Amino acid sequence: MVIAGGRNDTIIDNRVRNQGSWGILVVPFPDAGPPPPIAHCEGGATTVLPGFCYYDSWGHEVTRNRFKNVGLFANATNRDLAEVSAQHDPGRARHSPTRSPRRCSAR
Repeated sequence: MVIAGGRNDTIIDNRVRNQGSWGILVVPFPDAGPPPPIAHCEGGATTVLPGFCYYDSWGHEVTRNRFKNVGLFANATNRDLAEVSAQHDPGRARHSPTRSPRRCSAR
């Protein structure tokens, strides 16, 4: 599951299984497309990546999600949850994921 450029999303009570890399990934969204004439990158920033309208991600509640067989690619950074976002106020809330006792996650 990827939350790209989202804000104030609630990601709760999901079952994530058999994902090679991350179960839930929260990342910014660099929009390279031209904005509509009335938008002008509203809500984003044009100074982070020149030529892009950059929408950072913040304010999420990620809780009570269940993971099984996540991290099958065996990369050291592959885990149940991953986030690439700048510090922001409001921040985000993450709680311990629930793992199936027979998980096969990279460690």
